[in-house]
Amino acid sequence: MGGPRCRRGMLGVLAWVTLLGVALFWGRWPVEAATPPNVLVIGLSGDVDNLDPAVTMTNRSWAVTYPAYQRLVRYRVENGVGTMEVEGDLASDWTVSADGRVWTFELREDARFSDGAPVDAEAVAFSFQRLLAVGQGPADAFPTLERIEAVGPWTVQFTLSQPFAPFLFTLAKASRWRASPCPSSGWG
Repeated sequence: MGGPRCRRGMLGVLAWVTLLGVALFWGRWPVEAATPPNVLVIGLSGDVDNLDPAVTMTNRSWAVTYPAYQRLVRYRVENGVGTMEVEGDLASDWTVSADGRVWTFELREDARFSDGAPVDAEAVAFSFQRLLAVGQGPADAFPTLERIEAVGPWTVQFTLSQPFAPFLFTLAKASRWRASPCPSSGWG
């Protein structure tokens, strides 16, 4: 009892406890990330192919663009769990015509792009008009979208060629493309 093997084992335990104590003392356990405040870091299994929300349809690109762009409406989250209830994001209120073809959204007047430009009805209409003009993957989510227009400074109206029951839910999921018209003047 208490031979050389036992002493080596005790020394090993003592060494690990000492290292752990030193690591905790110096504040290195656990290691803290060196990410500056207000920076979003997303780890992906591969490269993002495109960050243009009017073009991209890959899961890797969506993992970046979905949290980066606001929508007119979004799915409500309660206690960290998503629901199927839709609530306003950039829109403060909305109505739909009796025939289900005309959707009118009132926008929050305090919303701003990162460049400081207001997210007004003209900007929302521009974003959706650009989406349809580009005509790539995300545009397919709106098969009946016929016309988008700013009908007031903070009011945007969507006219559908026929009623599309999941229109509001599609806006909550697929329409993350609020692009500021300022830097986009040369885009499709």
